[in-house]
Formats: sequence, structure tokens, C-alpha cells
Amino acid sequence: MRTLIALSITALSVSIGHSAQAGQVNLPGDMVASGAHYIKLDNAYSEWQTSGEFITNSSALDEDDRQQYGVRDHGNRWQHSLTYFFGITDNWNLGLEQGYGESRWHHSQEDDALNPTEGSFESAGETDLALLLKYRLAKGASLNFDLSPPIAGANQARSNTSDSGQQGDEGHGYTQLGTEVAANWLTELGTHWLGAIRLDLTTRDKVNGEGVSGPWCAAFNFGSNITLTESQNLVFQWHLMRGFPYKSYNAALNKEISYGDQSRFGFNTEYQWNLTESLQLQSYLNLAMTQPPVQKFSQAGVKQRVELTGGTYTTLGLALKAEF
Repeated sequence: MRTLIALSITALSVSIGHSAQAGQVNLPGDMVASGAHYIKLDNAYSEWQTSGEFITNSSALDEDDRQQYGVRDHGNRWQHSLTYFFGITDNWNLGLEQGYGESRWHHSQEDDALNPTEGSFESAGETDLALLLKYRLAKGASLNFDLSPPIAGANQARSNTSDSGQQGDEGHGYTQLGTEVAANWLTELGTHWLGAIRLDLTTRDKVNGEGVSGPWCAAFNFGSNITLTESQNLVFQWHLMRGFPYKSYNAALNKEISYGDQSRFGFNTEYQWNLTESLQLQSYLNLAMTQPPVQKFSQAGVKQRVELTGGTYTTLGLALKAEF
């Protein structure tokens, strides 16, 4: 998966906007017209937080021997991406997406009341590079593919409270294929519905001698478009993502981790303003509840795990889109 943090990258990668018109890519299922160009510059800021327990001996039968300590993670991320599409024909679109991200997150652990442990981690650099392909299934419906090749090492830049930070790549280091069926349709009553179903498949690759990967994810979103004025529109969407168990090297813990199921459920609202016939300004807010995966690993032959309760993930973004 494009990582859960980057869940900004996000597992629900669809274009949303105002009422569909010929040649405009605003809603799921829309296509770029033959010979036309589509460019979108997106800037987003995200914050997240989770809490739970670190169990130092998960195989112990006695609860006292398990040694459970409270843990808390919170962080933020800036994500910038540039997306380009070209209409080869009315039925086929080819595109490319490149991103840049900067993440900072803080981890605290209550080893005991007098000696808590804290650490801060940073990562910055180029993120997902994706090759994009869209095929028109019908009016307002499309089949979308995106292929993200590995572009960075597993040893991401990181620091703690006693060391200075280092800059480095933030890419995932593994190959991912995303497949999506997206559509928007207008009912006889004038209601404009939209939705998409998506599946992300991830390989397991070796980077710097470490096995890295991400979860296979299934995602679904459904919503509606509301026309405010001739030049302003509002889109509401509910989205749900489910990630399946996987194993991967963790740069923060410096070891391979077994990750369990994970999920995210949230609500997205987007305001779109047509500045001209070919230029559009988009602002959006995404509020989500997350269930992070259970993390299992071994330390000196002792089985340990981190159990995080539900958390929150909030994203605020601004994008500028042009079609010509």
C-alpha cells in the first residue's frame, strides 16, 4: 500500500469535483477529452494520533508478567503532488503523478512512571511516482490503473531526542498496482451520485538488504455532488478502507514487523470554484477514524507486540487544476 500515513497518499485516489461536463475531469469516472491536457497541483497537510499499549512479553500467561506500558503516537505530514493526464482518445487517458512529502512523528512510551521513553522521527523526500491509465467503460464510468515502482530505500531518515535529524528519501521502496472502477451518474430526480471501488496490490521487495512491503488494501467511497452556482460546487463523500495483514521492515524499530488488519472510515468534503473555463480551485477537508494494525515482533527471543486503539487522521488540502 502507499503507506497508511501516506494514506495521503491515499488508498482512495479519485478525482472529485462539480457536475460533469464534456472534457472535464472532476468526478470519478470522468475522462480527459481526446487531445486535451489535464494538470493538477495538490498541496495537503495531515495530522494523526493513536494510543495503545506495548506488551513486552505477549506469550506470558500471567498478566503481571506481560509488562504492559502505555504508548502514544502523533505526527504531521506535508504532501505535495503534481498529476498530469493526456487524452490519447476519448476512451484512453495516459498520465503521470509525482509527489514530495515531509513527515514528522513523535512516539512516547510509559516504561515506568519515573522513566518514560520518547523518540521523534522525521522523513523527507520524493514519494510515490505513479504511472496512470484510464479506460472509458461508459459515459461517466471508467476503469483506472496506477503503477507505482520502488523509488526509495527502507532506511528512511529518522532521529530521536538525543540525535539530530537526517534528510532522506520518503518513498516506499516496493512496487504497487492500484485498480479502480469509478463512476458518477445523474438520477431522474436530479441527484448526482458518485462512487468508486479500489484495490491496491503490493509486492514484497528487498531494499538495502531489508524486506519491505505494504498491505493489500480494498477501498470504497460513495457520495454526492451539489451545484451551488454556475461556477461553484460542493462534493460530499464517505470512504472506507480495509488493509490486510503483511510483514515489512520498520525503520523506526529497526526490525521486521508483522502487521495485522487495519482500517479507516471517514468523511470528505470538497469545495470547487471555477475561476475560468479551464482553471479550477479546489479545497477539501478529510476527517477519518483509524484502526491501526497490531504490530508483532521478537526481541532477544521474547515475543512482543504493540496494540494501538482507534486513532484519528485529519487532512486539509488545496489544489489548482487546469485543463486545456
